[in-house]
Amino acid sequence: MKAKMFLILVLLVTLNALGGINRADAEGNAAVEDAAVNVVTLEQAVELTVKNSRTMTRYEINKEKARYQLYQAQDRYNETNYESNSLWYKYDSLSNEYSALEKELNETEGDTSEILVRMNEIQEEIRQIEDEMDRQSEQMDSTVDQKKDAEDKYDDTVAAEDNYEKQLVYIVAQVYTTILNQAGNLQALYIEQELKQSRLEIENKKLQLGRTSQAAVDSLAMEVRQLDRESIELGKLINTQKGNLNDMMGREYEDELTLAHFEVQESIELPNIDALKSKTARDYDALAALQRDLDKKKDDLDSVSESDYEHDILELEIKEMKLQLAEERLALNERVNNLITDVQARQEDYQVSQINYAYAQQSYEWDEIRYRMGRLSRLDLLQSVLNCQNAKDKSVSAGYSFYLLCRALELAEDGIMVN
Repeated sequence: MKAKMFLILVLLVTLNALGGINRADAEGNAAVEDAAVNVVTLEQAVELTVKNSRTMTRYEINKEKARYQLYQAQDRYNETNYESNSLWYKYDSLSNEYSALEKELNETEGDTSEILVRMNEIQEEIRQIEDEMDRQSEQMDSTVDQKKDAEDKYDDTVAAEDNYEKQLVYIVAQVYTTILNQAGNLQALYIEQELKQSRLEIENKKLQLGRTSQAAVDSLAMEVRQLDRESIELGKLINTQKGNLNDMMGREYEDELTLAHFEVQESIELPNIDALKSKTARDYDALAALQRDLDKKKDDLDSVSESDYEHDILELEIKEMKLQLAEERLALNERVNNLITDVQARQEDYQVSQINYAYAQQSYEWDEIRYRMGRLSRLDLLQSVLNCQNAKDKSVSAGYSFYLLCRALELAEDGIMVN
């Protein structure tokens, strides 16, 4: 970012020289000490979270369970296939023996009773084998379906694990940038509270001189207390989110955590929207699952007689699934359109916020010079500091929002929609 990420330290040093914002100064100094010892970058946070995520472990467990279930299904299929082949081997052997006996019967002029007995035995064995082959055929169809379902389930768990790992990078970045944004907001609250406290002190002096009302003093005092409550609550929220991020990374919940700001590029080259829609649709799991179910339903239809009511029911179900598939494609296209629009809007917001921050920073620098020359009051300088901090926060927030949308765009190219 063009914004100087260390500006807040400069502001705090300036305010400390003025005798203001004691808590902000203490927080700033503590942050510097923590950063030197316990700073975590976004890349480190992502790496630790992927390594230690309990959810990732669950995905891995589900994948391994699906792998063993696939092995089981393959074993059942192999056993059934072996039994089926054995039956066919017996059938062929008996058929060959029967044919040989028929030939022997035709060529024998003497007693053929033993040949006829054996031929009758073979016919009975063949009938039993044919019955068994019918049952075996049904069992084979079932094991083939089970094997295909197990293969699909395993493929789904592999894809789910891969997709979640990619989403996890986005999730960590979302939590990480939220904490940084809120830390900036907390700093602004401290500055605003110091500004209001200074105004309250002036108002109290004016009250002693009879130049203001008690109501005005009470109103300012209430605003100071409200800002104090807000800063306390926001500080608690930040600590909670830091604890959650620590937990995600496999650290102790209470561990000290300082997050490093990172650069955000000012602009990106947007992909061709038609090409993006095509890539997203090709890899989008929901569409793939619907298409797979539709193909299975078509296979079921081919195996049912047209005179059967089940054939009509399957045809209607196929039409219904085609409608669902078309609706899902339409919804996906709309989400891609909205994503592109959001990226463009956030890019413009970020660029404008940088300009505004540069202007606010320049104004602050001029106001500081005027203050040192005795041409600007301390309150006005504090207001300038607050304006600069607010502009900085907006620029940082806009940059991180743009960054997250860029990551969402990358995920969309892999068929993963997170917004």
